[in-house]
Amino acid sequence: MARGTTRPAEVRLVRDAAGAEALARVCDAVWGGAGLVPVPLVVAAIHVGGYGAVAWSGDEPVGASFAIAGRGAILHSHVTAVLPSVAGCGLGTALKRHQWRWAAAEGFEAITWTFDPLVRRNASFNLASLGCEVDGYHPDFYGRLVDDINSDGSSDRLVVRWAVAGRGEPPVGRRVEVRAGDLTIPTPDDVGALRAGDPGAVAEWRARHREAFGATLGGGRIVRGLTDRGDYVVGAP
Repeated sequence: MARGTTRPAEVRLVRDAAGAEALARVCDAVWGGAGLVPVPLVVAAIHVGGYGAVAWSGDEPVGASFAIAGRGAILHSHVTAVLPSVAGCGLGTALKRHQWRWAAAEGFEAITWTFDPLVRRNASFNLASLGCEVDGYHPDFYGRLVDDINSDGSSDRLVVRWAVAGRGEPPVGRRVEVRAGDLTIPTPDDVGALRAGDPGAVAEWRARHREAFGATLGGGRIVRGLTDRGDYVVGAP
């Protein structure tokens, strides 16, 4: 049962412009009316093989996910959003698992997406819960962002890959232990609070992450996962 609702949320595919409008409305509510996913773009992407879904609680859209078909049988998940009123109730996981099952039925090899490495809860969700693998680090991936969430403007991102082909069920993750030879990259406790109260600290964290990921990834080293305290663990596979 989603917190603040009277019935469980049901995830349904977007099949027309009305569904695309509901998807866009959820994203605008979460990102502060930034127009992250224009309705015509959603309609066009779905028409040529992309994915869109909305989680409904009765007649109210409370979550959404949108992905575009990429080269090499990859589905790239551009955005997944859950309204704050239903956060913490497993709806994000339900949306991603719905997306995974759709991708499996459509013959995709994997799903990729990006997230801000400073946001510990997203790192935990993607790596420790869903079992994604980090596929790379990209400074200013989207250029400067001005929505309510990315208030520092920077768009440094980790790209993750979630395996689909050859699996009967979606992968799951776990926390990892630091091994001899591993390096760790810490994350702030709450980057959202820092953005609101200490933008300078966010800039310092961003600079440290750019240096750390740039210096540690590659040469046979990967992000193996997260520790219990939320540090990235970089080392040999």
